Amino acid sequence: MATKFSYNALPSVEVADRLFTDRDEMLEKLGPILQQYGNNEFGVCLVHRHCELEEGERMVADGNVSQPEKDAKDAYPSRWLATGEAYEFNRNDTPSPSDELFRSFRSIVGNTAVLGLFYIRDKLMDGVELERTDGRKNITKIVPKDHPQKTITTAWHPQSREGAVVTMRKCATCEIPPGSKTHTLHKRVSLYV
Repeated sequence: MATKFSYNALPSVEVADRLFTDRDEMLEKLGPILQQYGNNEFGVCLVHRHCELEEGERMVADGNVSQPEKDAKDAYPSRWLATGEAYEFNRNDTPSPSDELFRSFRSIVGNTAVLGLFYIRDKLMDGVELERTDGRKNITKIVPKDHPQKTITTAWHPQSREGAVVTMRKCATCEIPPGSKTHTLHKRVSLYV
């Protein structure tokens, strides 16, 4: 019998970052796969938890607020583990990665459990989406892209220019406040600068 996934078992952003050791090599291999099977709708994310969830709760984004919700029936997957299981949701109907994308993704990431896929929601965002955690809520706002932060990169998306090799570009980071053992701020860098 399969073990049920537990959001609370996901690592903190700091631990996930330390476990992602072969970053450059892995991202170089994933870029073409995402472009081939993902129609530029999906990126790679560093799988980590934001807070502890209680029984029956899901982490759901609604506009600029992401928070745990109990029995969220009108929530759609927006982030997936390499296994294909959704671990974060949003209110907008979003496409899911194809079986081919998941198979190809798993063939590259193997046992790297801290990498997953995410739906690129803000394709035309300008600036930086800064996320502030208030209790169990994560609240975002757009700030200038040169906003200084000490961060850990948590998401990448494929980019290519005509006739060029596909590369992966940073599109999200988590800020770690001084002295903190867990992250309390997130920022997402513009997908198209």
